[in-house]
Amino acid sequence: MGEPFHTPAASPASGYSAGDPLNLASPGSRIGARLIDLVIAVIFGLALLIPVITDVINNFDALGPSPSDAQVERVVTDAFSDNVILLLALGVIGGLSDFIWVGLFGGTPGKLILGLRVVRSDNGAHPPGWSKAGLR
Repeated sequence: MGEPFHTPAASPASGYSAGDPLNLASPGSRIGARLIDLVIAVIFGLALLIPVITDVINNFDALGPSPSDAQVERVVTDAFSDNVILLLALGVIGGLSDFIWVGLFGGTPGKLILGLRVVRSDNGAHPPGWSKAGLR
């Protein structure tokens, strides 16, 4: 078996010359980076959802000590319908975050924190560009 790295062609954008090897990240580093990304996503997601959570709690408090099932259902339904754009935006941002981070910076926050970066396999360019980031 060959060595676990790729030797890219020369590329002024990457800062690598033709003979410089690019070592692949270990599975542990990749998992660590993904866990960091997950923690960051949860923190930002919860921060954006605080108004929704606060609204639901206040509406439940207004119902009194023993609300009916219909009242509880209405509070939950109202919370989602009043904030549907925010919830959809969170889903879209979450789905596109890797694409945006890799396209702009060559890695997600977790990868960058751990010193990993995404490069093009054919020439070592960093960041790899929008088309390659989209294919990832």
